[in-house]
Amino acid sequence: MDDKNHQWCKNTTAEKRSEYYYKNKPKNLIKTDMSKVCVASLGHCKSQFETIEKRDYLINIYLQDLDLKKFSKFQNNQYSETRAYLADIFDYDKFDYVGVTTASWNIKYYSENKIDELEDWIDLRALNKKNTILCATTSSTLTWTEGKNSVMGWLGTPKKAEEEVIKFHQKLGMEVSSREVANHNQIICHKEIYKGIESHFRENIFEYSKLFDTFRLSDFSEFSRNRLFGFFCEFSTMMFLSSQNIVSKPKEKCDNKHWFQAKKIGERDKGIYT
Repeated sequence: MDDKNHQWCKNTTAEKRSEYYYKNKPKNLIKTDMSKVCVASLGHCKSQFETIEKRDYLINIYLQDLDLKKFSKFQNNQYSETRAYLADIFDYDKFDYVGVTTASWNIKYYSENKIDELEDWIDLRALNKKNTILCATTSSTLTWTEGKNSVMGWLGTPKKAEEEVIKFHQKLGMEVSSREVANHNQIICHKEIYKGIESHFRENIFEYSKLFDTFRLSDFSEFSRNRLFGFFCEFSTMMFLSSQNIVSKPKEKCDNKHWFQAKKIGERDKGIYT
């Protein structure tokens, strides 16, 4: 070990040392006990599931098959992955660590952390602190509202609608922030954090949806109209996480210019994934 690395080992924190170990440990040498882990791989097109290998800790969920019970009005693709928060997916007596990810994980993201190799990169010790989320990528709610390339601008959101969406969350004690949090509803965490996200949507989604009933769909970008509420539910997840004392750790990278082209979004709405 050279002097530089020796000094790093000597001066670094236990948390950084642990993080380095988990990031650099040889794959398949030390296996994580996955018996307490359950991650729902969500898809609205059954061909998506062909891109991931079967694992005991992964459950494939075709979104249209979810039983939403009293939330059944939200059972269509307009509400995207948000439907998972409204369904009773996980057995919390059996699993301590849960999550929801896209069934397209292995084609949407391009780093080495494949979702069907989760046992090689999950850090249960970090998740057990109940203040940490493993996610694909992160962003801030500020990127939704500020700048010429804001997400709300990309969605064609009228100023009045933007103000109403922000005001809705402010009434819940949530503010737009520069804090980086998990985005796109790609979340793996301790069950207590996940239950908090579930409660946020179950308690507020009816009122939130009423707000969108007052908007004119034609005012928004054409590509976004099929799943407009789904996009804004992603924003709501981010607003909730930003209001909590939670650390989001990104594990992936995405080619945003390719994946979020209006043409590509339209193709995926039709079940075409390339």
